[in-house]
Amino acid sequence: MRVVSIHGVELLDAYYRVTDNAAPKNWDARLGIEARKRLKQLDWLLLQVQQREVEHAQVMPSDPARAAAVVEEIELLTEAFYYLAFRARSVLQALPGLESFDPIGVRNVRNKLIEHPEGQDFRVLDQSFVFGADHGPVFRGMRFEHESPAWPDPGLYRNAKEFREKLHVLLLPYIARDREERETVT
Repeated sequence: MRVVSIHGVELLDAYYRVTDNAAPKNWDARLGIEARKRLKQLDWLLLQVQQREVEHAQVMPSDPARAAAVVEEIELLTEAFYYLAFRARSVLQALPGLESFDPIGVRNVRNKLIEHPEGQDFRVLDQSFVFGADHGPVFRGMRFEHESPAWPDPGLYRNAKEFREKLHVLLLPYIARDREERETVT
């Protein structure tokens, strides 16, 4: 099984050092500290979900009660991921140079499928939850014919990868700048 993670802490640390040294007018170091904490939490949650998916496959044949409990844990951890990822998104967008960060999958799943599924433009109220394969856990993955097909969830792992890729694009340029700044100091 391939492990899915955000791997953004080191990149954010480089961003933090460069931005803290430059001290732009709209810089608030406390938001950078929170962003770092949220990225670590997201990686922990992703690891927990993946470990429980493996556990589910192992216990399913012999212990259906534990398998059912693991499904509930996976759903809870997945939902927690989306809430924390949405908060991370908001915090990152408040940082200078990262305003354009918008992981659409995280935003849509949190807003349309978890927080406001009763919305007038979609009404996806079915509580289905599926997991497995490369896409990972999916909210509202199975829908009735009368339910809107709007806002399909591509899956936790695909949304986490999108989050990571969009974040890395914004943070990678800070690695070289951070290295340059640290080399000129020594």
